[in-house]
Amino acid sequence: MYFSRKVLAYYEYLDSPVGLPDGVEVMNPYSNPEVQHVLEAFYTNYYQDNKKRKLILGINPGRLGAGITGIPFTDPIRLEKDCDISNDFVKKGELSSKFVYKLIAQMGGPAHFYRHFYIG
Repeated sequence: MYFSRKVLAYYEYLDSPVGLPDGVEVMNPYSNPEVQHVLEAFYTNYYQDNKKRKLILGINPGRLGAGITGIPFTDPIRLEKDCDISNDFVKKGELSSKFVYKLIAQMGGPAHFYRHFYIG
């Protein structure tokens, strides 16, 4: 099974915890059909293999980035402009996404970068 399928299977089975305290909400974009569509396109495009990659971990998915697209450090603008994946999300930028995709551009662009790295 390709790495893309493993990641997509993981996201498919994520579920929100029950019994959270009052005022605490879970941001889980993965049940949204539009998110599922862009996840399929992104992971199939960049991770349809079993190559070894370096792992980059981040924290706190941004509400204007991964909180909308489901893809770490990728807002709707970068998803469309840099990754060539059209989407119907509101096109608002996120500072961390802008920074990460500036770095990705310096490292040869998304195709080259994601061939060597996985951001989680």
